[in-house]
Amino acid sequence: MFFYRFIYNIIIHIGNLFLAFKGRTDPKIAERKKNVRKLLDEMPIKANDEKRIWFHASSMGEFEQAKPIIEKIKAQAPDIKIFCSFFSPSGYLNQLHYEFADYVFYMPIDTKSKAKSAIAKIQPDLVVFVRYDVWLNHLVVLKEPGIPTLLICASFPSNVKLASSALLKPFSRYIYSHFDKIYAVSKLHGDLFRSIGVNAEIMDSSDTRLDRISTQVAKARSKPIIPIEFTKDTMTLVAGSTWEKDENLLIEALESINKSHFRLRMILVPHEPRIENIERLRNSLKNHVLLSSMNIKNLDEFEKLGNNHIIVDSIGKLLFLYANADFAYVGNGFGKCVHSTSEPAGYGLPIATGPNISGSPDATELHRIGALEVIKNVDDLYNWLILMLENLVQRSTQGDLALKYVNEGKGAADLISKDILGSIANKRYDSGLDKKVVENEK
Repeated sequence: MFFYRFIYNIIIHIGNLFLAFKGRTDPKIAERKKNVRKLLDEMPIKANDEKRIWFHASSMGEFEQAKPIIEKIKAQAPDIKIFCSFFSPSGYLNQLHYEFADYVFYMPIDTKSKAKSAIAKIQPDLVVFVRYDVWLNHLVVLKEPGIPTLLICASFPSNVKLASSALLKPFSRYIYSHFDKIYAVSKLHGDLFRSIGVNAEIMDSSDTRLDRISTQVAKARSKPIIPIEFTKDTMTLVAGSTWEKDENLLIEALESINKSHFRLRMILVPHEPRIENIERLRNSLKNHVLLSSMNIKNLDEFEKLGNNHIIVDSIGKLLFLYANADFAYVGNGFGKCVHSTSEPAGYGLPIATGPNISGSPDATELHRIGALEVIKNVDDLYNWLILMLENLVQRSTQGDLALKYVNEGKGAADLISKDILGSIANKRYDSGLDKKVVENEK
């Protein structure tokens, strides 16, 4: 495996140089560079009888898969310290004050020296990686002293053919075999890991977000951001995590629909509500208001808005706004991969998105069972919206299938949290790393 490790480390060093260069102009990257070492240096010293579980996720979306597990662990063993790391600034900044995390920090670049330094400071008893953000050098360092490592909600690389090819199959097998246990997001993905001969215990599981979503849905329905009375008499489409391609199609289709006898209100929640994006949407979407300008506590003010659309100019509200929807559109299906489709599914909503769903196990399965419509162009979107408006039976059937998928997939968080607590209760792990490593890295 020396050849693969050599190539991997070259790629990591090139990536490090790229981030250093990009950090000169990108404020998010600059923020990460400024704080990655500082946060590691300020990490609290581990007490003699303390147990630490380290969760790592790439960004905010992936971290949602860790939350149900973290919260179950804290409910049963509140003395266990939870350390959470992120690679992206969006993940770190948005979860910095997560109430169940004892310390939040940036994952350092994956060189072996930086991995040794970080792990010596963290001194974890068990490490949980989320979904696909797998770091070879960190895994190698963790394996040397026998610190248990888990991969949860694991999805096989989206380019299955490449990862399973004669060229990359040995490397794929090598890197995933560093885990003690892999909880695959579905049986399909579990079988893919087995097919390349991964030397780790592989469990066919499900997405832990399904456990969390049911709880959040109940909370959203009891305390909605927008009063349900405001949207109950008008068919409402919530379009979430949208990008410009999605928004252009949505606005064009909406204009065609509103020329007919149908009336459809859209609550538009862009993925990045930057000022320039909001202004572009305001110039494109007729008859709209900004959510921030609405007196949400006064239903009379809402009623004065008539059939106006709503543009949401802040983050963190989407999951709750699905409570007002009759059906949902999820963005980035025309980009790298569609965003979370399990959230609207938890409300029992019919869903549509662009064609790039293969990287999302939830979207792939929802499409297979008939709960999610794949949209390729504005005509497809218009026809789907008309179908949802005209055909109550079809709308109800698709929504019921979506909700059934969520309900049948719950339980992974219970299984994984019990396994984690059992593992650290049965054996005390020591990082086995010389603390002088930390000093040498400064």
